[in-house]
Amino acid sequence: MNELDNLAYFLNSIKETLPFKDENDFAKKIKQSKEFRIKVQKLVYLSKYFGWNNSYHFNFHERGPYSLQLSEDYHNISSFDKENKSFKINEEFNEFILKDNEYLESITSLLYYANALDLSKISKEDAITNLRIIKPHISRKTISKSYDTIKKFNLFNCKIEKSKFNNINSYEKIVMDKSKGMIHIFENYEISSNRLFLLGTLDYFRLVFENGGNENLELLNRLYDYAEKVEKEYFKYHPKNVELKDMNLSMLKDEFNDLQNYVSENLKIIPKLDENTDLSFFF
Repeated sequence: MNELDNLAYFLNSIKETLPFKDENDFAKKIKQSKEFRIKVQKLVYLSKYFGWNNSYHFNFHERGPYSLQLSEDYHNISSFDKENKSFKINEEFNEFILKDNEYLESITSLLYYANALDLSKISKEDAITNLRIIKPHISRKTISKSYDTIKKFNLFNCKIEKSKFNNINSYEKIVMDKSKGMIHIFENYEISSNRLFLLGTLDYFRLVFENGGNENLELLNRLYDYAEKVEKEYFKYHPKNVELKDMNLSMLKDEFNDLQNYVSENLKIIPKLDENTDLSFFF
């Protein structure tokens, strides 16, 4: 059974509480309701902790974990009449289906944050403080409840393995989605040299792909690794109330220099940018 069929089976098993009536109703809600799409995204992410080790790869976006692959699949479901013997969702998962999107965004973002920084232990107050800074629109009360639920099910100690990339074309889309997700976050900050550096280096991916870099698996790995390091630095500094303009980006600047050396010297795709290059050119 392929992952699209697994998705159809999973959604069909929760359709009474999600809710939707049939294929037509689901397609209508997916097309018309952003909130419905967000709920599907968050529930599929959580399902990794409750019995379905799905292969969808999630990146961090403004509304929390988001999978481009999942987005493509739920637009292509033609039937929910699927049987499945490869996985069974644990009954505990039912606790999440009726939750609102603020709660689901809170719990999935907190789990993503803990996984990104490899945190198996984080205090409740730190969890509330850190997530409130990253996501100020989510209330302390909601984060507190989501933290209690994570502790209840011991989810901080459940490490989610990264999905493997079997298709280079899909991997290219995921790398660009990772880049765009971080760009959308940094675009909201005040103008500074650090903001300019981060936006420019992330949009550098587009220039590399436009010149044929999207067909090299090693390069895709390096680009994705760089974007992940940007994400980790953001998660590490931002909750400490360090303004973006004051973040120490020396490590990222070294990483980007190494990335450029590989692109320009090893692959000879595009020349290396010099120190005086105006990075705003890229975006």
